[in-house]
Amino acid sequence: MLPQQKEAVVNLCGAVLFSALVGVLIPLIDSFEWEAVLLALVGFIIVVWAGRAIVGLRTKALDERDISIRYKTGIAAMHGFGAVVMVGAVVLIFLNRSDLLVPALHVALLAFVSWIAMYVVWSVTVLVLYRKAA
Repeated sequence: MLPQQKEAVVNLCGAVLFSALVGVLIPLIDSFEWEAVLLALVGFIIVVWAGRAIVGLRTKALDERDISIRYKTGIAAMHGFGAVVMVGAVVLIFLNRSDLLVPALHVALLAFVSWIAMYVVWSVTVLVLYRKAA
């Protein structure tokens, strides 16, 4: 397995772990919910950085094919991120249109879900494109 694929698997595992953590812990917490969501987001980002360091991926060592795949996966990830943000914003508008106030927890969850979605789309695209190229 290539380092790029290992990095994608680490990102997917981190996304599943922190999504499950948020899904289980947030209903159990009575106060400081949005802080817990942001803390989970920071934890996920640390896992992404640590996973890249552990895998040992160096962008200077990538060839043209790897750079092309990385570029395509970045485009797909940003489209996924944007789609989640836009759909989430519309949902938040409709959920809170009566008082025109969006709770901080909902904003934090939108940030968390959109960031997780970006890395999930990126990781899946990496795995698909490297499988096609092999």
